[in-house]
Amino acid sequence: AWDSQLPFAHNHTSSNYPDSGLESNYCRNPNNWHEGAWCYTTDPNVRWALCDVTDCFVPPYDHGWYKEYPFMPWHLPPWH
Repeated sequence: AWDSQLPFAHNHTSSNYPDSGLESNYCRNPNNWHEGAWCYTTDPNVRWALCDVTDCFVPPYDHGWYKEYPFMPWHLPPWH
């Protein structure tokens, strides 16, 4: 869990990052690291690990209305 200080002490806690959703042992990115979501591990030989989290799809926005866009992985907009 993010508030646990074992096996590694750290400052990424829910009290230090109250708006980051640091609950349970979910992968998060409290410091907006460019590599994405990560978590501390319980392995004493591995401090932290990146998480394989799929980005949320945001449909294109055009003049106040969302364009119709197929919600299929091969139709993701070019910025993904």
